[in-house]
Amino acid sequence: MKITRQKHVWLIAFLLLLTGLAFAQNSLPFTKGVNLRDYFTTWDSSKLPDMYRYDEADFVCMKSMGIDVIRLVTSFGYQMEPEDTGKIREEVLKKLDEVCDLAEKHQIYLIIDNDSFGTRWDLDTTTPKVIEEHLTSLWSQLAPRYKDRSEYIIYEIQNEPGFRTGSDWNKIQQRMIDLIRTYDTKHAIIVSPQNFSAIDDLLKLKPYKDPNLIYTIHFYEPAVFCHQGDDIAGEGSRNLLDLAFPYDKNKLPKYQGKTVESWEELLKIEEKTGSWFYWGLQTYPKEGNVKFINDRIKKAVAWAKKNKVRLFCGEIGSGVTTRLSYRAAWNKAVSDTLKEYNIPYCTWGLDYGCGFLDFGDTGIEEAGCIFPDDINKELVESYGFSMPDADSVANTTLNSFPQKQYIVFDGIYGKNISFNQFGNIELINEDDLHGYCLKAKYTGQSGTVFFPPKKIISAFAANREALCISFSVKFTDKNQKLDLHLNDTDEGSELPPWQNTYTVKASDYKTDQWVTVVIPVSKFKESGAWSPKVNQWFDPQGKFDWSRFEGIVFEIKSENDITNGDVYIDDIVIKKK
Repeated sequence: MKITRQKHVWLIAFLLLLTGLAFAQNSLPFTKGVNLRDYFTTWDSSKLPDMYRYDEADFVCMKSMGIDVIRLVTSFGYQMEPEDTGKIREEVLKKLDEVCDLAEKHQIYLIIDNDSFGTRWDLDTTTPKVIEEHLTSLWSQLAPRYKDRSEYIIYEIQNEPGFRTGSDWNKIQQRMIDLIRTYDTKHAIIVSPQNFSAIDDLLKLKPYKDPNLIYTIHFYEPAVFCHQGDDIAGEGSRNLLDLAFPYDKNKLPKYQGKTVESWEELLKIEEKTGSWFYWGLQTYPKEGNVKFINDRIKKAVAWAKKNKVRLFCGEIGSGVTTRLSYRAAWNKAVSDTLKEYNIPYCTWGLDYGCGFLDFGDTGIEEAGCIFPDDINKELVESYGFSMPDADSVANTTLNSFPQKQYIVFDGIYGKNISFNQFGNIELINEDDLHGYCLKAKYTGQSGTVFFPPKKIISAFAANREALCISFSVKFTDKNQKLDLHLNDTDEGSELPPWQNTYTVKASDYKTDQWVTVVIPVSKFKESGAWSPKVNQWFDPQGKFDWSRFEGIVFEIKSENDITNGDVYIDDIVIKKK
C-alpha cells in the first residue's frame, strides 16, 4: 500500500502520541509537596525527635495550599536500639502510625524517607556492609508494619546514598527492593541513583525490573547559587552572598559583606580559598539562567521516557541566606520546568531551610518564625503553592490556645518549644508507667527551662488568671522539693529576670509513686531574681513584669541540703483551670 506524505505525517503523529501516552500512563498521582524536616529527625540517639512539630491542623493548612505529597525525613538509624541495626523505638513507630493516619485522612501522599547516616557518609566506618545491615534491619520492620496501608503510603529506601556506597549501591538497592517485596507487593518504592541523587548518576543507572518504582533526583543547581552563604564549601561558600539569579553582570555579589568590584576580583578571591566554589563561579555566567535549568532537568526526563519509568524530584530549594527576590526567581524557574515536564517535586523544607520563611538579609533562622503564621507569600507562590486559607490558620494549635491546652512536655517536647537544661537532668526511658520522662539526680541544683513559642507566651500572660500548670511528678525522698518559676527575660541589673515561684514539697505527697500536681497561675508569687548577666541576686521587689515573661523553670532542690534520690517529671501541660 502506498503511503502518501499526509498519511505518513499522521502516522508519525499517532506513534508519538502513543509514546507520550505510554509515559503519561506512568505519571504519578501527586504533583507537588514539601519535605518535613526536624519532625522525625534527630542526630542524637539519646533524644526523641521533635514529633509535636506538626499536627493535624498543620496538615489541613498544607492541604489548603495545594500540597498533595509530604516527604517525611526520618533519621531511623538514630532511633534504633542498638543504633542503626536494632529495633525501632516504639514511640517513634506509634507517632509514625499517627502521621500515616493523617495523610490518609486528608488524602496527602506520604513518603517514608529513610534519612539515616547524614554527615556519617564522610566517615570511613560507613561502609557498604554497614549500610546494607542497617537497611535490612529497617525495612524488615517497616514493610510488614505498613503493607496493609493505602497506596497513599510510599517507601523511600535511602535518602541520598553517599559516595562510600560506590558501585555496590545499585546491588544493595536491588536487594532492598527484593526484601520489601517479600512483605509488601503493593506500595510504590522510591529508588535513588548513587552519589546523592544527582542527575548525572541517574543517567548511568540501569533501571530495575520492578514495575512499581519511582526514580528520584534532587536538584540544587547551579550549586554555587543554591549554597551561597552556607558552610558546604567552607569560607568559599560561607562568605559569598547576593549572587543573583538569573546572572546579571551588573549585579555583583558580596564577599565578606562587601560588594566585589568585578567578577574577575571574585574569582581571584575564591581561588585563594581552595574551595570548589571557584570552579562553580567560573561557569556561573553561562549557567545562572532558566535555559541551563531546563537543559539539566530535560536530561533526566529523557532518561525516564527512554526507560518508561516514573520520575520524581524529591528535593529542590535555595537557602535562606539568599536574597529573597533571587530565591523566588530560582524557585519559579525550577518548579515551572518540572511542571512543564510533568515531574512532581518537593521543596526542601516547609517553614525554614529552603522553605517558605523569609529571614531577611541575615538568613538567620529565628526561633520565633513558625508555620503557617510567618510564611512569605512571594516564596510560597514561587514554588507553585497558594497561601493557606484563613480558617485553617486560625485553627492551628498555637492559635487555638488557651481554648485548647498546650503540651509543654510528655516525653516529647511541645510544639515549637525550646529548652535549656542545667545540672544533672536527662531524658530517660526507665519508668514502666510513663515511658519517656525527665529524671533529675541530686548532685546539686538541676532543672529545665522551657521556652514556649511567642504566641503561647503572649496568650499565657493575657489569660493567666484562667490558667493552671499541670504535671506529673514522682519523688523518691520526703526532703525533696520542686520549685516552679515563671521567668522574665534577663536584661541585666536594670531589668533582671524576676521570678514568680511556687514550691512543691515531697513531704506533701506519697513518695515512690506518680502524683498529679495542678497549680493555678494565680498562686505563683515573686521570689526575687538571679541575673547570670551581672552575676547578682536581687531580693523580691514586686517587679515581675508579664510583658517580659519568657519561660517556665522546673528546678529540683532539697530541704535541709539533703541530696538523696531522684525526681521524675512528666506530662507538663498549660490549660484552663
